[in-house]
Amino acid sequence: MTEPKRLDAADIAAHAKLVDIATLRLSAELADHSTGSAEAPTVAVTPMFQLQVVQPNDRASFQLRFRILLTLKQGDLDITVAALYDVPGADPTALVPMAIVEFANQDGLATLMPFIRQEVLDLSTRVLRTRVLLPAFRPGNLTFSTTPTR
Repeated sequence: MTEPKRLDAADIAAHAKLVDIATLRLSAELADHSTGSAEAPTVAVTPMFQLQVVQPNDRASFQLRFRILLTLKQGDLDITVAALYDVPGADPTALVPMAIVEFANQDGLATLMPFIRQEVLDLSTRVLRTRVLLPAFRPGNLTFSTTPTR
């Protein structure tokens, strides 16, 4: 029996179907010293991003989990959103993590970024009493390595 052709990012983009988008984590903690601001000023921050690929063994699908961690003087935010994709007709073993990460860099993050942006804005305004508005990210502005880590 021959092994199925491994799908590259272009193959995944051509065949993947977005099935669901969900918020997996919403966490905000107001700093002890912060009283917040009733005027909710806009602030500049440097976020830390993480991407996790989750694959079931028995079907041709994958989930992209996109996490943002923000530390501000007013407090901390930790938010994870996820997109679930099915790849109809594909053999589950044809989906390799490196190709999925490349797909995420090219297409998947563009799908999830508006959800992350809205969650950050809502949570920072409600809990930290500070408006945190993430900038627009163009394709290629934010990428994750496709090189396996050891």
